[in-house]
Amino acid sequence: ILLTQLSRYPQHMAIRDRNARYLRAQLDSIPGITLLTLSADVTKHAWHIFVFRYNAADFGMSRNEFVAALRAEGIPCQPGYLPLNRSQAVVDALQKSRRQPQECPVNDHICTHESVWLPQNVLLGTQADMDSVVAAIAKIQAVKGGKL
Repeated sequence: ILLTQLSRYPQHMAIRDRNARYLRAQLDSIPGITLLTLSADVTKHAWHIFVFRYNAADFGMSRNEFVAALRAEGIPCQPGYLPLNRSQAVVDALQKSRRQPQECPVNDHICTHESVWLPQNVLLGTQADMDSVVAAIAKIQAVKGGKL
């Protein structure tokens, strides 16, 4: 199965890259959506997830409410990882080595209140699918409160 999938890798990579660039250009104009900065040193991005930061004040709802509203519009998404410094496995490992988890307040805030992920399969869609993502986000913002 893996070998068959690997044969599709170059094509999938190109599709994800094209759609990620298009989606970034479209989302860049929506207040409350902040795109991650791409380093000029990066020549290829895997786009295994499409991450953006969400500002609740510009939408009138929490990040979790936004994720639920986006899913209700048919857009697969998730809030992302628990902050790693708060992960029980990391905390346990650090305690075994007699160290304490570091406080990372900015990271903790981003992970628990701002990050939104679109899985890579979203980026394998068509340009019309990318337009659907943008339209769903704009619709949610226009409603201000997520009562769709």
